[in-house]
Amino acid sequence: MSAAWLLPIVAVSLKTVGLQRTQSWLAGSARASICPTTEQTRAAVRRTVQIVATAYRLHPVRSSCLPRTVILWSLLQRRGIGADVRIGVRYNTQGEFESHAWLEWNGEVLNDAAEVAEQYLPFNSPAFDGVKLPSPCGSE
Repeated sequence: MSAAWLLPIVAVSLKTVGLQRTQSWLAGSARASICPTTEQTRAAVRRTVQIVATAYRLHPVRSSCLPRTVILWSLLQRRGIGADVRIGVRYNTQGEFESHAWLEWNGEVLNDAAEVAEQYLPFNSPAFDGVKLPSPCGSE
């Protein structure tokens, strides 16, 4: 199960070399994108979300939302499915600054509650906006 061994590796990579370099390393194995509306693609997305959630739940090393989101993004990219890493910020009820990361595919939040974008102020563009997979579906 690749998600399980990726959890500690990505967590360490994010802390040592940062988000962009970690993303570049993970994007190296991305394939051309597939059409995002097929039932087969939806099933692959649901299966991948479930794999990452299970790996996180069973893994002895706890990680934050960012490594889990980056791993999910990477596994989807490897399957040729493009998704958007979102990072948002807010002040909690104690007035403390918080940040949070989640993944969206076709406007749907994959690894968090659907209303997460209402609870956090997301940055206007996806965190990995520069990464585009070639699309066999025509211009998108």
